[in-house]
Amino acid sequence: MGPLYFIPFQAVEVSAAQDLFEVLSVASRHLCLHEAKVTQSSEAGDTEAEMLRFVLKRGSGSYTSGSGGTSPTEVPLNSDSPAFGGTSEANNTGEAVAGAGSLTVLWEMDEHVANGLHYLPAPEHRPIFKDDEAIILNLAAAPSDAITMSGYLLVEEI
Repeated sequence: MGPLYFIPFQAVEVSAAQDLFEVLSVASRHLCLHEAKVTQSSEAGDTEAEMLRFVLKRGSGSYTSGSGGTSPTEVPLNSDSPAFGGTSEANNTGEAVAGAGSLTVLWEMDEHVANGLHYLPAPEHRPIFKDDEAIILNLAAAPSDAITMSGYLLVEEI
């Protein structure tokens, strides 16, 4: 098993469709997505209830990376692990586009805003992203009002 890394963002106001995460593997390593979690802390009442569409994509080739977000710090699960070799972005309001490459949808799911998203597949169902491919977790549509969101991906370099 390779080193595991949390890639987080915390308490970000989200009011537009965006790539919540875009994680590009390094040329010599693959990435395995173990878990994805997205929560919110500002929608407590029934009148704020809505469904949010999450889309997991694989970016490959010369796709155009998103923009407008931040570069989160990858946190190793084991403090003896080497630094993360890939590149991470969070909350890109300029979403990734296929360009000369491709964006392949792996799954789409609608989740209630109060529940958020918790993707924890069985080990044999965890997607692998080969070298120079990207994990893109997209919020496909703008929420009806601004939401304070936090989240993380747990990835393994293999």
